[in-house]
Amino acid sequence: MKRERTLFVLGIPLIISLCLNLSAQQSKIDQLYFNKDKTVEGSNLYNISKLFNEIKEDPQEGEDYYFIVIGDTRNEVRSYDLGGFNYVARQIFYAKDRKTNEPIWRKIKFIIHTGDIVYNGVGTRQWVNLERAFSMKDYGDNNYPYIKLLASARPIFPTLGNHEIMKFRLKKETTYRDVADSSKGINNFKDFFNWEQFIREPNVMYPIPSEFKESTFEILLSRLPNDETREIIKKHYVLFKKKSYRLKIYQDAIMEFQEKNLVVESNANLLDKQKKDEVIGDLQPVFKSLGYNTLPVLSSDNMINYAFEIDGLVYIVLDSMARGWHYETFSSLKHTLYKNKSDRHNLHLFSKSDLNGQYDFFREVSEYARKNGKTLVPFFHHSPISSSGHIDGTGREFNYKLMLGIDYKTDKKTGIRQYNEEINRTFFDDIFFQNGSLTGEKPYIKDVFSSCVHFYEKFTLESMINNRPIHTLDWHISGGGGGSLSRKYDHQKLEYAEELYNNRLESTGNQEMSIKIKNDVVKLEYNFLVVHVRDNEIIDVYPNLVDREKVHVKKKHLLKNVKLSFRTYAEPLTAGSIISANFANIGLENVHKLLSIVTWDPSFSLGYVHYDSADLDNWQAAGIISLEPLKFTLSFPKSKYSVSLAGLHYIFSNNTRERKYWSIGLEAPLLYNFFSIGKKISFELGFYYPFRMDVSNDPDFGNDIRGYFGIGYTF
Repeated sequence: MKRERTLFVLGIPLIISLCLNLSAQQSKIDQLYFNKDKTVEGSNLYNISKLFNEIKEDPQEGEDYYFIVIGDTRNEVRSYDLGGFNYVARQIFYAKDRKTNEPIWRKIKFIIHTGDIVYNGVGTRQWVNLERAFSMKDYGDNNYPYIKLLASARPIFPTLGNHEIMKFRLKKETTYRDVADSSKGINNFKDFFNWEQFIREPNVMYPIPSEFKESTFEILLSRLPNDETREIIKKHYVLFKKKSYRLKIYQDAIMEFQEKNLVVESNANLLDKQKKDEVIGDLQPVFKSLGYNTLPVLSSDNMINYAFEIDGLVYIVLDSMARGWHYETFSSLKHTLYKNKSDRHNLHLFSKSDLNGQYDFFREVSEYARKNGKTLVPFFHHSPISSSGHIDGTGREFNYKLMLGIDYKTDKKTGIRQYNEEINRTFFDDIFFQNGSLTGEKPYIKDVFSSCVHFYEKFTLESMINNRPIHTLDWHISGGGGGSLSRKYDHQKLEYAEELYNNRLESTGNQEMSIKIKNDVVKLEYNFLVVHVRDNEIIDVYPNLVDREKVHVKKKHLLKNVKLSFRTYAEPLTAGSIISANFANIGLENVHKLLSIVTWDPSFSLGYVHYDSADLDNWQAAGIISLEPLKFTLSFPKSKYSVSLAGLHYIFSNNTRERKYWSIGLEAPLLYNFFSIGKKISFELGFYYPFRMDVSNDPDFGNDIRGYFGIGYTF
């Protein structure tokens, strides 16, 4: 018996190892990634390439088409359910033109997702779950047909949201640091969207890249025609310990600033212009020859900004994580330039510093649109003007201040605000005032799209010189695409942002300039935006509102994963059934990032057995109550494996017979996941050890039970 017990215990890790190996091998065989590459029909890159090829092959004069804007589709805390997103996605398929009432699905060219596609971007399991939802394989409970339809039928252009990069922890957000201080989330985002292939699409405008994985960099070198060209690109990139190549010009700048102990002065030109022009002059032709559509600007870090053109419209997607702590080079520049923590936000993703490659990129794309008479359509996640975020907040809302160039200190005696001139250097001023309106040219920005507000909002922003309107922007905010829905808003927050921005303009010598916000409309419902384009103009933007009562998000239950199991115990041979449920579901990614696949699932069970079933004359019916406080679920790409490290079991019968045991056990899918039902059927293997026996009546009752094998079905 002792030998059998030892073999049984040693066998558990072997079984777990075998399951993991099968999981990894099967994952390579049957998993179709949402964004694999251009050769996989239905993948995102395939659809993007197809979109632009169709435009080239069949150009239509005055083409009439639609695109969809959707954001905040993420799952909830501790829940990986995307049922809400799936229902909203269904409405996209059935959407109609609000004027003609005609179905528009066939005329939808693409979808722009404005961010927050997952809840916790640092958690690997979040992306695995999303990958399942977007792939063309069915996954039982994770089978979301309308999400799959969007992903397989239309190209999706991504925007970076704050949840994509958040690293959740107990520390609270502050003015100078938030929960987005890890690069893990943005790396997960880029892996999911196959970013290094995404930016190689010839129709995607992109700055000269700042960073490559070592493997990608080696592939680029192998594609170059000769050693001379290879030496050019190798000269301008340096290999880091994290197996990535980065632009050398910024690393040189960091070393130079450290040596000079430089503190930035207002409007300082921090990069040597001649050196910058040299790097651009060397690298742009090389990347052009490799098929990249790079503009003559440098990306200063691993940022999410790009643009693409369809006829007379240039769509530009910007990175609005203004503090940018998740960018290693940018963060190093801040720490080197500014010794005081409170000064480090002078360099941010909307600043006009020459260290900010996003500003250079925005300026270059804007100039292209202006010169060619095209309309520029900006997208970003954060919405610095809205009825949601309080602009004086210390967390996410501080980004809004930076985007609008607002940072001030209030004199306690006089109450007068002193504005920080460094922060005032923001290119939102360009969007509002240098938009062709001051030169008498046709304005090239008419509509702006953002999200991060979990409802629909739309207002008109009027730019004025000496109180005379010179230009208007329609600002559209999409949110509530399936994630949590906000239930309140405050128009005064919108008015307060307007007041702060105008005060900043006045206090920094731009008294003649101001903005006015009007025609504000808010709808607290799930929604996506339908944008109608005709003759190279956006002619209509409207929300498709989805009644919150019809969004079938799975309800949260106290008891989760209710399962019925049929078990046999030995020795003696004993048979019975047990029903169990998890009463908690807590991920361990906060303990350590490597534990992102582990969930704590303590469970409670009730059941019965026919003790000593082989002895038909003497078998006894007994009840079972079980508690497994140390039960953990390991989630892999296709299946879940549960390991119970400590269970407490109470077996009882009439006449005060009872036994108490502790146990360890393993649960794994019986049929792996070849069919959806295979996910629900599992086999169970465990070992019992008695720690208390009541021998007052029957000393043999349940005395020899040591192990069990079972088959379970999860409802």
